[in-house]
Amino acid sequence: RACVPAGRACGVGPGSIRRQEPAPRAAMAEKVTASLERVLARALELEHALADVRDGAQPALIEKLVALTGDLEELDGVKNEWPIAVPREAIRHADEGKDLEVFKRELVTSVARAADDSRGRQHAFAHMFSELYKHAKARYPEEASEYAQAVTEAGGSVPSDEELRAGIPPVAAAPSAPADAP
Repeated sequence: RACVPAGRACGVGPGSIRRQEPAPRAAMAEKVTASLERVLARALELEHALADVRDGAQPALIEKLVALTGDLEELDGVKNEWPIAVPREAIRHADEGKDLEVFKRELVTSVARAADDSRGRQHAFAHMFSELYKHAKARYPEEASEYAQAVTEAGGSVPSDEELRAGIPPVAAAPSAPADAP
């Protein structure tokens, strides 16, 4: 999901991710507020200039448009320094005048649905593995025993004989990578 940029992460691997130190929030808020005030003031000037358009007023109007464009570019640059990441979907939802509580409810529902789907897939794969292991163990008992020993040594698990008879697939986390792995 795309987010409005916050700090930039650098480094690779656990423990090496560092964020750039953002400017103090109060200073950033003041910078954004000042930039917004300039943009709004320029927009008001432009509105007044457009209301009084007469022959020969075009250079003044162009000057105000150039100033407004510069202020908007500055505001765009300031927003990239803001230390808070906000999902673009939330910004779009607010811009459309929709209730953010509805957005939060929809987001929570979507995340819960995705978690349920993930658990279902995990269970299906565990069941498939259990059935595959049961058939492999019946056909190739020596290889299945070696496989079970290797998986157990790596920190994983294979279905026990009772689980295979009962048809209960084990749903366990995969073995974790060593702490020094990238």
